[in-house]
Amino acid sequence: MHMLEDLMERGYEFHVSERVQRQFGGRLRSSENWGDTSHDWAKEAEFPEAVHRRTLWTGIAAIVGLSALLFIMGYWISRRVGHRIRNVLLVVTFVLGVTYVWLARDSGWQLRLMPGVNGMMYGKWLMPIICFAAGLLTSFSKIRRSHRAVLISLLVCVSSLDFISAAALSRPVTSDRYDDWVTLQSSEATCSPAACATLLQLSGILVSEQDMVRACLTTSRGTSWQGMYRGLSLLVANDCHVGAKKYSSVDEMPLPAIINAELRSTKDEYKRYHEEWGWEPGEPHTVVVFRTEDDDGLLLADAAVGLELWDRRALDVLWNGEALVILPGRKK
Repeated sequence: MHMLEDLMERGYEFHVSERVQRQFGGRLRSSENWGDTSHDWAKEAEFPEAVHRRTLWTGIAAIVGLSALLFIMGYWISRRVGHRIRNVLLVVTFVLGVTYVWLARDSGWQLRLMPGVNGMMYGKWLMPIICFAAGLLTSFSKIRRSHRAVLISLLVCVSSLDFISAAALSRPVTSDRYDDWVTLQSSEATCSPAACATLLQLSGILVSEQDMVRACLTTSRGTSWQGMYRGLSLLVANDCHVGAKKYSSVDEMPLPAIINAELRSTKDEYKRYHEEWGWEPGEPHTVVVFRTEDDDGLLLADAAVGLELWDRRALDVLWNGEALVILPGRKK
């Protein structure tokens, strides 16, 4: 019996788009229609190239425009206030920038604040923040004018890397690999797009890891949480939408769902996660959770190895509560 059919026979329910239900109807549960691979029941998706490019460059243009506006604003303010107020504004701006980098960038709450395909690009706030500070620095007379120009240029260039990297950094070279119906990652940096491809296949959309690497704006450093949301939103069926929410437990979460698992503590009680199972502190790994089992187990698709059974207690240690799901119906 095919693995995915076996899951359905055991009562596993998946959010399947209306298009797939209309096309295949009851045959989704019939083994004779699965064929040798799990791809027979899913429709191969055409990559939305036009939407991908339009949203990407629209986001970049919006952030560059906002940054230029804030630079002019900082320049204007710096010439109309005293040096004490200007210095206070500089300190507050840099503190705001550091706070954004450490607490807000690529966070789940930022995604909920700005949902949508382009939320990832609109959430790149570091460059606008730094450009405002650069505008304030233009009248900082204690620094020589030539040195000020160099400092301001460096600040703007460094801060721009936060969003330019999403469009410019080289993508990992991928070759599609599958373990039955689970899409496997082809490099250390592509567990997230592989997990997204697996989740989409369960919604009736066949998409390659390579396409998800592009849609999620994956770089050689990995994929952000907002990048996964972007990729899923680009490829999901018109009669479905992507949900992003923080849950207090896996029992509250609609399944299947994508989560990030990460060993965030180096306490002695968690050493076995590193020593026995190879978890490296601070290195997140994306998996798809399918179902909770009666014996406190969790059935997951791990892009590194395929289908796995995890202990529920592992999620208490490795999961921060954030999840991405594909839900039926258009987003309200």
